[in-house]
Amino acid sequence: MGRVVGSIGEGIIKGRYPPGSLLPREPELIAKFGVSRTALREALKVLAAKGLVETRQRVGTRVRSQEQWNHFDPEITGWNLANGFRDGFVHDLIEFRQITEPAAARLAARRASVKDLAAIAAALEGMQVAAAEKDPAAYAEADARFHICVFLASHNNLMASLSFHHPTDPGGHLQGPSDDQGRQGLWLHRGSGPPSPGAGEESAGAKSRLPARPCPSSSPPPNMT
Repeated sequence: MGRVVGSIGEGIIKGRYPPGSLLPREPELIAKFGVSRTALREALKVLAAKGLVETRQRVGTRVRSQEQWNHFDPEITGWNLANGFRDGFVHDLIEFRQITEPAAARLAARRASVKDLAAIAAALEGMQVAAAEKDPAAYAEADARFHICVFLASHNNLMASLSFHHPTDPGGHLQGPSDDQGRQGLWLHRGSGPPSPGAGEESAGAKSRLPARPCPSSSPPPNMT
């Protein structure tokens, strides 16, 4: 069943089955995948639960609009990554992070425990080591862990659950930063996390408005070596 879900789901993400279109009829899909009618219907139920399709009697299974997809579903995120991102996905992701991450940092500034701060510091240290070793995969992993730790430090269950659905590029489809970007990223990340317990919500909120990646006009970071 997983093979059927993966093939059809990835086909939807890639546009092979565009929104509004009907999937091939059951007999055709059964013959294509070599599965039973029961297995096929179970796979379609999984895709329906992800918001990708809806099935109606005497009509068939239709692909739903992108607005109805569960974009936080880990498999949908993985298919997007494998596809090199659909049009607008990166833009939507950046906007989403710009809305949620400042709020998470403000809450973390008030609520972060010593354990939370240690986890954030460890993630930042991982970024620094990866930048020094010019290891883009390790840098990206530590970068993702940094942002997850800030969300967890908010001690808001909804914020925490959102953190685990941020794309972290498990398939290695994203390129890591250049040397200069890595150093500047470290410089900015040092100012974007919660400062310390009780240091103030306003301070973290202001710092968290810094971009996750520097723009060309950013001031040069201090020497990290």
